[in-house]
Amino acid sequence: ARWTGSLEEMTSYIRSYFAGVPPPEEETPELLSKSLKALRDELTATPAHAHCLADPKYMGDAFLALFLRTEDFKVSAAAARYRRYWEFRLRIFEDAAGLPFSAARERTALDLGYMKLVPGARDKQGRQVLMINVAVLNKKTAGAVEMVRAMWYVLHAALEDPETGISGRVVVITSAKGFTLGEFSPEFDRMGLKGEKCLPMKFDGVYMVFVPSFFKSLWAVCKTFMSAEMNKKCKVYAGDVETVKEGLSKLIDPQSLSEEVGGPIKIDHKAWVQARVDAGL
Repeated sequence: ARWTGSLEEMTSYIRSYFAGVPPPEEETPELLSKSLKALRDELTATPAHAHCLADPKYMGDAFLALFLRTEDFKVSAAAARYRRYWEFRLRIFEDAAGLPFSAARERTALDLGYMKLVPGARDKQGRQVLMINVAVLNKKTAGAVEMVRAMWYVLHAALEDPETGISGRVVVITSAKGFTLGEFSPEFDRMGLKGEKCLPMKFDGVYMVFVPSFFKSLWAVCKTFMSAEMNKKCKVYAGDVETVKEGLSKLIDPQSLSEEVGGPIKIDHKAWVQARVDAGL
C-alpha cells in the first residue's frame, strides 16, 4: 500500500519500528469508543479522586478522550495520566480542586501575564500558539503555587478552542527577554514542568527566544525536569527581533506571531482576563 501520511508521521513510524515500539494506532470511531469504555471502567474501579466522579464532565467522553489521545490510546497510560492530573490539581488548588476554574480567583497571578493565548494564532501544522514571558518571574506579587495555578487556568482555557479541545496539541513560544538568573525559581520550574506529565495535552513545540548569556547553565537545570521527548521538541532562537522572527517563521506563519517576536498580533492579556472575570469563567 502507498504511504498517505506526512513526512513527519513517516519519520515517527520508522523510529518506532527500529526502536521496537509499535507506532500509535490511528484513531477511528471504533477505537475511540472501545478505549473510552476501557478507560472509564478502569477509572470507575479505582477512582483518582471523588471530584472526578462528582462532576459528569470529568468522566465525559470529551475530557477522557484528551487523555487517550495524549497517550496514543494506551488505556493504562491514559488512566495513570488522569490520576496524576488529579493528584497535582489537588496539590495546587487544594479545597478549590473540584470547583470550575475561575479567573476571578486567580486574578492576581493571571494579570501578570506569565502565560498568554495568542489570539487566532496557529502554527503551520494548525496547532494553537501560546506565549510565555519568563521575565514575569522577576515580579514578587505572586508565589510559585499561584503562578502554576494561573498557568493551568490558561492551558485549560486553550482547551476551550474547538480544535485544541479535540487534539490537545499546542506549541509554546517562551520569551526570556529581561529575565535575570537571580529570579530563577526551581520550585516553580519543577511544578510547571510537571504539568507535561499530567495534563491532557501535547506540547508539540517549545520555542525559546531572546535567551540571555547565562541560558546554557539554566537550561542544564531545566532539562533535568523534562522528559526526553520534550527535550527533542525544544528549539532556541537567540538574537534580535528580526533574527527571532526569521527563525520562528519557519514553523509559524509570520502573521500568527505576536508583537513581542516581530509579528502583527497584539495581545491584550489583561482585557482577556477581565472579559473572563465578567463572564464568570
